Amino acid sequence: MKKLVLFFLFWIPIYNSIYCQSESLHDVFPLEVGKQYYYDFNLNYVYIGFSSRRDTGLVNYQIIDKSEFVDSTIWQFKQKRGFTRYAYSYGQTTISWIEDSSYFEVVEKHQGLHELYTPVFDGYSLFPFFKNAPDSDKFYRYIDTINNGRISFSSFFKPDPVMIYFTYNVNYSLAQDTGIVTSKARLQGEIVFYYTTAFYLRQVFTDIDSEINHTPKGFYLSQNYPNPFNPSTKISWQTPIGSWQTLKVYDVLGNEVATLVNEYRPAGSYEIEFNPSSINHHPSSSVYFYRLQAGDYAETKKMILLK
Repeated sequence: MKKLVLFFLFWIPIYNSIYCQSESLHDVFPLEVGKQYYYDFNLNYVYIGFSSRRDTGLVNYQIIDKSEFVDSTIWQFKQKRGFTRYAYSYGQTTISWIEDSSYFEVVEKHQGLHELYTPVFDGYSLFPFFKNAPDSDKFYRYIDTINNGRISFSSFFKPDPVMIYFTYNVNYSLAQDTGIVTSKARLQGEIVFYYTTAFYLRQVFTDIDSEINHTPKGFYLSQNYPNPFNPSTKISWQTPIGSWQTLKVYDVLGNEVATLVNEYRPAGSYEIEFNPSSINHHPSSSVYFYRLQAGDYAETKKMILLK
């Protein structure tokens, strides 16, 4: 009996330090299977004097599974992107629409503030949590102090000590019970090479949310797909409230060329097709802008007809 009592006296403080400490802290990166994060993102990759590329679009991160261990949890993520790539090389410019997907893991340690890291460093991702970063630059799920539900965090380190010219600098903005709101990073390579990334949170929801409530939680105008397009493209948007909605298309001079929607619509998600040949039987390659107005909300995006 004495051995059993001693075991519990020994185990209780350890259990409290590992599993219960986080109850009194602020969760700035809540994790659960089924949660999804949508971000607008921009990636600029520059090889000075030779080539560069710019990717801009939307990325979806979804937590699809997890594996529990005594000292950690491994969260399995799926990344799905849709974006326009502008590539410049030796005076030539190409524009293309790309869709891709990949999988990766985020490890959450159970001790202390619950350090988060990715086993494999990926500077192009929203989650470059470096496993071997110095203590001052580690990323933690929980923090003990927070101002107005927000916190900013910066990290500066060398992803590979052998490559002495490579440095990585990232700045995060996080919100309690939400996760990463913005992320801006720069990797500086050997003299003439660098790339930058920027992510801006659009929406967070879980599979349960989407099954229970089909009403959108916010206004959102999607990038048309495909883009560039030929001969037609689709534009989708969502509104959380009913309102009079207009969706108009303009040319590069600001002239209105088409009104796709001009009516009252209830809250919901919508999609419509735009085909320039309906207004011009022989349209040439051109840049268009489409603008959604729904109540007090207004947003404009660019699309490209590439013949």
